[in-house]
Amino acid sequence: MAVLWIQDERQNWMPHPLGEQAFELAPEMRPEPPALAGGAAFLAPLDKKSWLLLCGLQVAVNGDPVVLGIRALQDRDTIRVAQSGPVIFSLETLPQVVAYPATLKPVSCARCGEPVAPGDLAVQCPHCATWYHQKTEHEYQCWTYAAQCTCGHATALDGSYNWSPEGL
Repeated sequence: MAVLWIQDERQNWMPHPLGEQAFELAPEMRPEPPALAGGAAFLAPLDKKSWLLLCGLQVAVNGDPVVLGIRALQDRDTIRVAQSGPVIFSLETLPQVVAYPATLKPVSCARCGEPVAPGDLAVQCPHCATWYHQKTEHEYQCWTYAAQCTCGHATALDGSYNWSPEGL
């Protein structure tokens, strides 16, 4: 799920998950159809990893004007609509415990090496897509067993993001 990082009144960056719906960037930041005049911008998902920015004339991404009113967004792009403050687009997703999908073939857990079978509670690393067990407290908890995935992504299930625009 993509995330918009928006500064609050104290200039702290706050994450706003986008879900799978289009989203209008305007002073009110609301999910409604676009009004693409002047300083309006509209984010539209193509799939989980691809988003388009449709916009009017006074919109810039990473400091460059958006030519022809359309641009494919990349992770950590900075969007500025008219005279408003920056908004940062991120493709980072949070790890979630889910039932391993029956549509996928069984894989080996990256931590314990045992099969992750359809229906098993498991976590797929949002960074490298590797699967780990995460069963009940008395069974395998391979995802949270260590502080990081083998790729270095944090394994916390506390709803916190690995990256934020703090310090930019």
